[in-house]
Amino acid sequence: MGSQWPGMGRDLMELKLFHESIERSAQILKPYEVDLFRLIFSSPQSDLEKPINSFVTLVAIQVALVDCLKAMGIEPDGIVGHSVGELGKKNRRKK
Repeated sequence: MGSQWPGMGRDLMELKLFHESIERSAQILKPYEVDLFRLIFSSPQSDLEKPINSFVTLVAIQVALVDCLKAMGIEPDGIVGHSVGELGKKNRRKK
């Protein structure tokens, strides 16, 4: 994907809502033997060069950011992006 780096999202884990969202994603990924917390906290660049690792890390962080924005009452009118960049908005849950 090219836009990820080791430690991306690590500082955001201090935000309770962000951390809880990442935890939900981590639980979903666990049966597939993907350790999302390891990828965020301690993975070397070589781990993120594997497409599955970079994809799930980017998507989980995007979803967590959208969850935080929604909790603040920020709802986007639309999306701009391509490929993985569009997934965060598509996670929108029905109320």
